Amino acid sequence: MKSDGRFEKGHAVPKEWRNAVSKSRKGHIPWNKGKPWSQKTKKKISLSKTGVSIRHSGQFKKGFTPWNKGKGNKTTISKKLRTSNRFKEWRKAVFERDDYTCQMCKQRGKKLHPHHIKRFADYPNLRFAISNGQTLCETCHRNTSTFGNRNLTTRHTTPLS
Repeated sequence: MKSDGRFEKGHAVPKEWRNAVSKSRKGHIPWNKGKPWSQKTKKKISLSKTGVSIRHSGQFKKGFTPWNKGKGNKTTISKKLRTSNRFKEWRKAVFERDDYTCQMCKQRGKKLHPHHIKRFADYPNLRFAISNGQTLCETCHRNTSTFGNRNLTTRHTTPLS
């Protein structure tokens, strides 16, 4: 206990003290008991039950805060495609074709990444073509010229024939 009568953080308050506090609140009537709610309060309660933020009602969905204003609650098409079953099948087919071996350093047993030879974003018709994929280990994949949207000015601009 501190010299001013308060307990230090992490120390338990005696049970008698807790009981005394709860007994002192028994029979206490809240100031707003029985008073009608205003229309504004009713609207806030209604919005909170639908999951809309009270502060930004009508502007943002549940969970949004001012610092991500304008981003929306949208999953990009690219993200949806990359988490689809079709992408998972393409990935597995590329790995099996390359015998789970990095095509640059020829090592097995490393963390593998499927790599699009022609960019995923630039060639939508080749996104799931097995011939447009190759197996790379994480290190080799990071060293490619297009990893993580690197060198966007050197994108392939000619269509495949």
